Amino acid sequence: MPFVPHGKKAKQRRDAEARREAHERVIDKVVGRAQFAVRHAPGRCPPLCVLVQRVLCVELPAARYELRLGALNVVPQRGLADPISFDPRRDDGTTPDQGPLRPDEPFHAWLETASGELLDPSILLTLHAEQYNVDPEGYILAQGRRFMQHDLGFLYDELPQLELVGLAESEGHLERAVSLVRFGHPLDLGPNFLDVRWRELP
Repeated sequence: MPFVPHGKKAKQRRDAEARREAHERVIDKVVGRAQFAVRHAPGRCPPLCVLVQRVLCVELPAARYELRLGALNVVPQRGLADPISFDPRRDDGTTPDQGPLRPDEPFHAWLETASGELLDPSILLTLHAEQYNVDPEGYILAQGRRFMQHDLGFLYDELPQLELVGLAESEGHLERAVSLVRFGHPLDLGPNFLDVRWRELP
């Protein structure tokens, strides 16, 4: 290994920390504005993730966040609250062959990069509504799909049997929503047809 002077190492570390702080400032700004943009959207989780993904494609193009659909289990530490699960699979772990999700088939959506960074812009709002002691305007940013934050254990599990539908029909809505997040206009976003369903198998 080539010799690296201590001063150079320190500068490299400071530069990396500065890049990371700038990265997180962009995410903080984008998620906050996107949460405002979709605050009245039904099924807020997928529209918020899709909107944040589209804006970050412009604001942080190198990160390349991709949409993930699946299950999420949240387990509070020290018995501070009851565990909560967003898992559309049956009790035996199987899934329906195709079709819309039923009300008793909760799921979750989040974003990930190829390096494993996970961004979840909606779960804290959901947990706050379930009486968890978290900031509803916050978000989750972590490495990997299993971790601890806010005295809560998070376990994400992608389900390839789920698919996002209604994207083409929602393009006008998404374009206006991206403009609202980035530039503050327009306020009328039009209809949103995004939904999640079981993928039709061949």
